[in-house]
Amino acid sequence: WGDITETFHATLPNSPMEIAAVVKNTFFSPTAPSNYLTNLSFFATNTSDSITENIVLAAPTAISFAGYGLGTLYYPASQTFTQVLAGPGVPGGSVTQFKQTQNWNVTNPNLFTYTQYVPNSGGALAQLDQVTLDPASVANVQAQGTAVGGNLAGTTTSVTTYPSGPSKADYLTETTYANGSTVSVEKFLVSNSGDILDFASPTGPAFSTPGNYNMEDVISSSYFQGRKIDVVIAPEILAHADTASAGAGTSTFKP
Repeated sequence: WGDITETFHATLPNSPMEIAAVVKNTFFSPTAPSNYLTNLSFFATNTSDSITENIVLAAPTAISFAGYGLGTLYYPASQTFTQVLAGPGVPGGSVTQFKQTQNWNVTNPNLFTYTQYVPNSGGALAQLDQVTLDPASVANVQAQGTAVGGNLAGTTTSVTTYPSGPSKADYLTETTYANGSTVSVEKFLVSNSGDILDFASPTGPAFSTPGNYNMEDVISSSYFQGRKIDVVIAPEILAHADTASAGAGTSTFKP
């Protein structure tokens, strides 16, 4: 089973269908939003092993995106993403397997700074790499920022493949870390009858009908002792009015 929890700065609209607009205003809003996303958490488990992915966002701040041909827009001043694995095969019961931080005008003046941390040979988190980006500079944006090597550069490998073919919505990313641990995540867009979406020969408007296609996540790790986590997130779950409380600061959807 799985759990998706969104937490917001202020009270939510009466209709859960309006929550998407609040989330959208968290990023690239032309004016300072009165409400915005502050935390997004995804949890999935096979009842023995689990994965938790958590994103913490600071308040949107005014930033020039002239390098993208845009004006000044509001964007979160910082974001922190963490991935935690837990289970009987995980050393100590749980481990932070990956962390990425992003901040604006903190580590480097007037720049975005993105830093990734992964396990070193002993399993402790260490810096893999760091990239700075000047969103107001066309040249820097075209160069995709400026990379700064970390002390783990080259020790972590990540490979993405398309197990069902290049036109199918089936993406598998497998990552091997310096301490030998592995994590793989396979994402599908699958119909209620079990067909994977084929972009080369669509059977109709993919998302026009509620329940037409669902997101399926299959997660495995060397820590999971041969077990996998497999959850399906059906879009119609997000449309049920009784899954969010008007006026609350948190909405939770449990597929």
